[in-house]
Amino acid sequence: PMSAMGAAIPGLPAALIDNASGMREVITHLITCHGLRRIAFIRGPGVNDEAEERYHVYRTVLSEHGLPFKPELVTLGNFHMPSGIDAVRTLLDERRVHFDAIVAANDFMALGAMEALHARGIRIPHDVALVGFDDIQDGRFSPIPLTTVRQPLEEQGEEAARLVLDQLDGKPVPETLVLRTELVIRSSCGCMGHMVPDLVVHESEDFEQLLREHGEQILEDMHSVVHRSAVDIDRNYVARLLSAFEAALRGRSEKEFSAAVQETLLEVSVGGMDAWQGALSVLRTHLLPTLGHTPEQLALCEGLLHTARALTGSVAERAQAQKRLELENWSRTLRAVGEALFTSLDVDAVANVVARQLPTLRIRSCYMVLYEGIPSADQQCRLVLCYDADAGGVRPAGDLFSPPQLVPPGLLPTHRRYTYVVEPLLFEREQLGYVLFEMGPRVGFAYETLRDQIGSALKGALLVQQVVAETERRQAAEREHLAKEMQIASSIQTSILPHDVHVEGLDIAAAMLPAEQVGGDYYDVLSCTDGCWLGIGDVAGHGLQTGLMVMMIQSAVAGVARYHPDASPSDVLRVLNTVLFENVRERLRREEHATCTLLRYRRSGEVVFSGAHEDIIVYRAGTRRCELIVTPGAQLAVVANIDAHAVDRRFQLEDGDVLLLYTDGVVAGRDSEQQSFGVERLCGVLEQIGTEPVDVIRDVLVGAVRDWVAVQDDDISVLVARHRAEGSEQFGSAGD
Repeated sequence: PMSAMGAAIPGLPAALIDNASGMREVITHLITCHGLRRIAFIRGPGVNDEAEERYHVYRTVLSEHGLPFKPELVTLGNFHMPSGIDAVRTLLDERRVHFDAIVAANDFMALGAMEALHARGIRIPHDVALVGFDDIQDGRFSPIPLTTVRQPLEEQGEEAARLVLDQLDGKPVPETLVLRTELVIRSSCGCMGHMVPDLVVHESEDFEQLLREHGEQILEDMHSVVHRSAVDIDRNYVARLLSAFEAALRGRSEKEFSAAVQETLLEVSVGGMDAWQGALSVLRTHLLPTLGHTPEQLALCEGLLHTARALTGSVAERAQAQKRLELENWSRTLRAVGEALFTSLDVDAVANVVARQLPTLRIRSCYMVLYEGIPSADQQCRLVLCYDADAGGVRPAGDLFSPPQLVPPGLLPTHRRYTYVVEPLLFEREQLGYVLFEMGPRVGFAYETLRDQIGSALKGALLVQQVVAETERRQAAEREHLAKEMQIASSIQTSILPHDVHVEGLDIAAAMLPAEQVGGDYYDVLSCTDGCWLGIGDVAGHGLQTGLMVMMIQSAVAGVARYHPDASPSDVLRVLNTVLFENVRERLRREEHATCTLLRYRRSGEVVFSGAHEDIIVYRAGTRRCELIVTPGAQLAVVANIDAHAVDRRFQLEDGDVLLLYTDGVVAGRDSEQQSFGVERLCGVLEQIGTEPVDVIRDVLVGAVRDWVAVQDDDISVLVARHRAEGSEQFGSAGD
């Protein structure tokens, strides 16, 4: 028996969420409660059904309230934060429209809009009201808490499980269950952080009579406020707070009341200070009319409420700090796991690293499976890791089995209940296998991060295994097999080159012409937030070993840069040198070494670089002259530690400046009289064509070098990039 969550799957009962009711409620709130009329909308992706449904509700609600639909108030987003920033820019700078509210199809885009409005000095909610959808944690704790729509995700999970249990019991189940969303009022729309409902003034003679007659109503009102601000708070916890307060008013120890308050708060997951402060406000509103004629009790009541507020704030602050520390600890742990996986050169090593780290991650059991052979209907799977802490840790693996089993028979626990998270192991779109993690800590991103790390490590290990196996076979073969080796090396070197790279602010064109005996050139472009990483380098030597080392460099730089895009180039070089030294010198027992320069380009034109390679050439558009930037540093894989030589340096690109990176095959190429092409000649050619599009510059430079050299005995690689300042359109587009 199965059920689906969040999406209707033919043939399966499903627990779905009513997007329409929540979006209708939040837009209606802006119109009826705040009188807003010019409401902008940030749409989600057009191919997403939920995004389109929310957009349709926006138009419908406007029509129902007699408000005209204005296309200029609608922008298209992609559910990510930067598209919310772009939406504000589009509305204010490009369209120059006036609006008094923004509705975003999800919270991430709303938070992007919040950031953009704040940067422009536009106040929320005084100048513009802002609402989102989803109720993510970032919105709850943003500088201006975000009014949004909460999806009942826990209830959805419960209902999906109930659908499965009913099927097990033979009960009929509905085709779909649709759960309503809930409007969460915070301050970004213009309301108070927590809304205390209007309450009836009780005419009881004293607070004891009030509690007898209206205690249940007071408890219900307190719980209602807490439940709207936090997630799934048990009603009994609120009852304990009320009971402790009542006991203190009846003359028991105020210290016991403080202890009871703190004990209660520590036993629950505090969703935010506003939640419990709201409950205390409800209690005060009920009690004050009754206690007003008894100054002593009134003073005691206010003192107790003040104590409770102070304790609530303190516990809430500690809870959030503890959560931050927990996330930081998880990030450090996962980073350590990633670093250990990163240097694993075969599948067994990857499996061993995962097994060693599972106790640290508090994961009780784990099974890792790889697909065997070419994908087909009868494809078999191979178990490469079998770990069960209750059975002594790592157990023998290597078994072949057939789908639809997840693991070979008899391996899953039989003496206890269990829940497994099943994640696919992918490298880009290539399906490598899957992994089963027994549910441990409820930290969702941990399992996703592990999945990505293991998938990348496995792909690297499989590639290395293929290359090493090929190397071992070729070492025992005759000389006629050398041509085949060169073909494989060339394939490795060229297959990892970047394709269809798009970097905001840079027009990029690059080319690599491998020599007959591959020379080990490396270049890469890795897009990231606010710019990209650029790499250029050269491995000493020729042939398959250099191709293997180029692949190590590309994998290491790409892995560190993608997981830590804000790392400094010198830090990435240190990691790269550690990986190369251990793999090349200590494991492969080879003597190859490499030069490499890494550059971190930012959209502003700032470039930070580190490493040793050929001088960087910058063609300055303002002077139409070339500038040489020296790249001092250490060669890689020569010594274990390059800290003294790994230093970050900077330069600035202005609008239209051209950055030229190249390998020694360009400047060291010799003509028939053994004269090298040289840096001076390279700069001269660039100065003649520096205003041309980058693909033209690339082609002319490569053509000039090829025409010069008598015999190409080394790879020829060039990377040309022109910086375009924001708003600049003066140069042609790039071609890769």
